[in-house]
Amino acid sequence: MTLALRSSVTRIPSRALFAVPPSERAVVVGPTGSGKSELLYRLARRYRQLLVLDPKCEFRLPGARIEHEYRRLGTGENPRILYRPTPRDLGNATAYESFFWFAFLRKETMLVVDETMSVVDACGPRCRGMRACLVQGRSRGVGGLYATQRPSLVPLAVFSESRTAWVFALNLDDDRVRMEKTFGIPRESHADLPEHGFWFARKTGGQARIEGPYLLDLAGGDAMRE
Repeated sequence: MTLALRSSVTRIPSRALFAVPPSERAVVVGPTGSGKSELLYRLARRYRQLLVLDPKCEFRLPGARIEHEYRRLGTGENPRILYRPTPRDLGNATAYESFFWFAFLRKETMLVVDETMSVVDACGPRCRGMRACLVQGRSRGVGGLYATQRPSLVPLAVFSESRTAWVFALNLDDDRVRMEKTFGIPRESHADLPEHGFWFARKTGGQARIEGPYLLDLAGGDAMRE
């Protein structure tokens, strides 16, 4: 583990946020109001072939096709799809499994899961479709951006298979321990983060390099869009 921690906070413009190759996995963790969702919006807009699981119906992706029926995910030609499950499919294991298997079979797709706990609530800790995307997705060009408020409650594979993490201040010790064990971020370092501040970590050769803290520039708007 390599640390590049600073005592001061660096404000970075939105266009300088760190990119994830289309076939890689990454995690964005933080509580409500931390800036997690805003960062996820800006990251997602970089990808042309995109599939978003949006159970809260809040994800912002102008120009995307909105689909409510999991059976219709394969219809249409728009490469960007927002899947917003119908009320009857919220928590439906078949619907969520179908979402991930569609991504796996589609290939060359960046997955975005706005709240990974919704998958666990629907399918339990062993969602076979999500695991296939995590473990075997790279060879099929399937990447993933997985966001959660509670990293300790989602499958370990989400973190062990991810190479990049943006970590906002976590409040609960179990969540801090999960990020310390998987990305080497010291559990006590969360106390040093200001509002909308985050640590950035990337694994290379089995080692994690941690940088920051950085401050999300909420005034950056869509400047990250390419």
